[in-house]
Amino acid sequence: MSLDAKELLDDMLTGVQEILLDKGEKAAKYAGEALSELADGVVRIAQLVHDGKIDEDRARKHLEALKNAGENVLKTVEGIGLLSAQSILKKALGTVSGIVNRFVGFDLI
Repeated sequence: MSLDAKELLDDMLTGVQEILLDKGEKAAKYAGEALSELADGVVRIAQLVHDGKIDEDRARKHLEALKNAGENVLKTVEGIGLLSAQSILKKALGTVSGIVNRFVGFDLI
């Protein structure tokens, strides 16, 4: 079993579509780019755990750093404030938590 960043991204975008509807085209574009980075990062972290190269604690720290980076990018986009950025990330990660958590064998997300 492996994780596919493109599939995760598609699921994330579907999950946040409702939140982004009223934010405008520019916000949606930047959110898509930020979520693409997030999906890639989640796959990298999960693979490192799966391969035994990092433990749960380090994986959680990496994920937190990834979320912070994504939040910072989203907050800079006109129309997306702190609460919207947090909502987007929470919803996006929530849509892929099941598959990622099964892959790593613990509740990472």
